[in-house]
Amino acid sequence: MFSHGLCDRGATLAEALIATGIVVVAVGISVPLVTTGRHEQHVMNAARYVAGRIVLARAGAARRGAAIGIQFVRNGEGVTFRSYVDGNGNGVRAVDIGSGVDAPIETETSLGDRFEGVRFELSAAAPAIGNSTPAGAGADPVQLGGNDILSLTPLGTATSGTLYLRSRGGHQAAVRILGATARVQVFQFDFQAGRWNPR
Repeated sequence: MFSHGLCDRGATLAEALIATGIVVVAVGISVPLVTTGRHEQHVMNAARYVAGRIVLARAGAARRGAAIGIQFVRNGEGVTFRSYVDGNGNGVRAVDIGSGVDAPIETETSLGDRFEGVRFELSAAAPAIGNSTPAGAGADPVQLGGNDILSLTPLGTATSGTLYLRSRGGHQAAVRILGATARVQVFQFDFQAGRWNPR
C-alpha cells in the first residue's frame, strides 16, 4: 500500500513536469507571436488614424470654403504633423505658415506619442507602392511630390502622394492619397509575398 502511494506520487510528479514543460514551450512560442501581433496592430491603427485625419481635413476644407494643408515636419525624433487653414486664398504654403498667414487649426501630432513604437518610415526592404524594387536605406516616408504639405481643397481634390509608417517590429503600412478625388486608402506590406495589400 505504501509503495503504491509512492508510484502514484511519482507518476503525478512526472506528469506535472511534462505539463509544465509544455506550458513553458507554449508560452515561449506565443510571446513572440503576441508581440508581433501587437506591433502589427499598432502600425495599422496608426495608418487608419492618419487616414482619418486626412478625411477630417478634407471635410473641413469643404465646410470652411478654404484649403487645409497638413504639414509634415522632420525633426531629430522623426516626423510630426499639423493642419493649417489657408489665410489668403493661395493655398497652404510653408512661407505663409512661417509668417502666420496660414494659421494652425490643431496641435502638432507625433505618431509615437499615440501609437507606441510607430514612426513615419519606409523599410529598405519594401518597395514604394507602384514600384517593384526595394526602396533602399533612407527612403523618404513622406512622398508628396517633393513638398511636405498635403493640401486638401474645398473642391474635394488633394495633393497626390503616399505616407509610409513602420512599427518597432518592422511591420509596414502606408496611407495613399489620390489627388483628383482626395480618396484615402490604407495598405499593408506583405514581406513574404513582396506586395502591398489594401486594408
